[in-house]
Amino acid sequence: MRKEKKGAMEMALGTVVTVILLVSVLALGLVFIKKIYDEGIALTDILNEQVYSEIEKIFAESDVLIVIFPRTNTISIQRGTSDEGFAFALDNLNSEDTEFHWKVFVNPDFDIENSNCGITSAEAEKWLLQKEGKTFLQRNSDSSQNPELILFTVPRNAPICVISYVVEVYSSDKKYAESPVKIQIKK
Repeated sequence: MRKEKKGAMEMALGTVVTVILLVSVLALGLVFIKKIYDEGIALTDILNEQVYSEIEKIFAESDVLIVIFPRTNTISIQRGTSDEGFAFALDNLNSEDTEFHWKVFVNPDFDIENSNCGITSAEAEKWLLQKEGKTFLQRNSDSSQNPELILFTVPRNAPICVISYVVEVYSSDKKYAESPVKIQIKK
């Protein structure tokens, strides 16, 4: 009977030690994850500030009305990817506060059927999560603080090719600005 009690005590003690170790590892894991999350948020804030700064610099150095970011000629998106794309910002040169309407579509001058893509323009436009929208800018506002984000959801079976899109912006039913954007679908 004495051996049974000793065995029970050893087992209970082993269980307590195991639980304490597991709780400690869990706590350390949560601290580690929180630290990574906080650093990710800080990095995102820094990148946003750099993007805003770059957009303002472009508007100040040139007379463009629309800036696409990133500034590369072609934006790469992997097949099977969701919520990736590009941003654009406008500079309001109108004499008053203005509501701008914008839309994104496959460039009609781009012959998608003969570009080895194997899809139609309508299929490529389905990848856009938002095809049109509105943005309001005050006269002489800080344009970079109002970028519009254009996101794509590219299916896993999408062909590997480059598709040309256009961003068109209207003010009072008149075309205000437009910019081509090439999206390269990668493996």
